[in-house]
Parts: sequence; structure tokens; C-alpha cells
Amino acid sequence: MDFSLRPHQLVAHWTPGFVLLGILGLTDLSGFRNILVTHPTVCHYLETNQAITLLAIAVAGFVIGEFLDTIRDLIDRAIDDGNLKCLDWIPKVDWKFLVKGEDSKVQRTDDYYFIYYVFQMNLVWVLVIGGPRLWVASHFSFAVLIGTIVVVAILFGDAVFLRKDMADIWPKPRK
Repeated sequence: MDFSLRPHQLVAHWTPGFVLLGILGLTDLSGFRNILVTHPTVCHYLETNQAITLLAIAVAGFVIGEFLDTIRDLIDRAIDDGNLKCLDWIPKVDWKFLVKGEDSKVQRTDDYYFIYYVFQMNLVWVLVIGGPRLWVASHFSFAVLIGTIVVVAILFGDAVFLRKDMADIWPKPRK
């Protein structure tokens, strides 16, 4: 069987899923705890079947990461098709290059630009989705709010620069 995802591609998809799971788990002030208290068999099952629990967490992290990547894919498509006029300032990219381009050039851009772009944009979505929950769980801490906004701005800004670099290196999209 040929497995097409390389380790750093898995990290770009899986890690954001784990980060969002972590944010949701750390900020779940009552929900999960209530399940464990009201259903002791669930708690016992999780303790005695740690391999299944770890597998479930791993699968959940990957599925959530893929969902976040789907959001990124849809927004990329909308940007490249010109459907998001408010984001016209973001350069358009010909994604077909990843399939049709010269192997060595595709590999280099994948290793140095694309994977980091995917990772950063997926983390942006983690913070857009999980950031408000962190802020509420921190009792509306101004530092958490500003910190989240700054991290989102840095990740998004660098992702836009990576996308610009890809647009400069790759062939221009056809209209």
C-alpha cells in the first residue's frame, strides 16, 4: 500500500486537531467532568482500555484536523475563484501545480512553503474556533484576548506571505 501523506504533512493536519482538542478539553469546566461523575462506567472503561482511549483521541485529532483543513481548502478555493472580494488582496495560487508540476519543484515548494502554509492556516482556525472558549474560561482575561489576537495575526500574516511566495514561484492561475 502506498501511503501518500509524509510525516510533516500529517503533522500539519493532525497537530491542529490535537491543539483544538486540548483547548476544548482544558476549557471544559463541567461537561466532561459531569459525564465521568454521572457515568462511572465510562470512567472505568477509559481507565481500563487505555489503548482504545488513545486510539479514539488520535482518530478524533486527525478528523478534527482534516475538518479544519477542509475549512482552509474552501476558503482557498473562494479566494482563488474571486468569490471573496474582501480578500482580493491575497494572491491567487494555481493549486494544480501540486499535481502537474515538475516533481523536484513540487517537492521543494511542498517542504518549504505549502506545508507551513497549511499548518499555520489550520492553527488560525483552531484559535478562531477555540480562542473565544479560552477567553471565557480565563474569566475574560484581557491578556488572553490580546494574546490570542496577536498569535492569530502573526500566523495569518506569515501564511499570507507563504501564499505570496508560492504564487510567485508557481505558474500563474489561468483565468
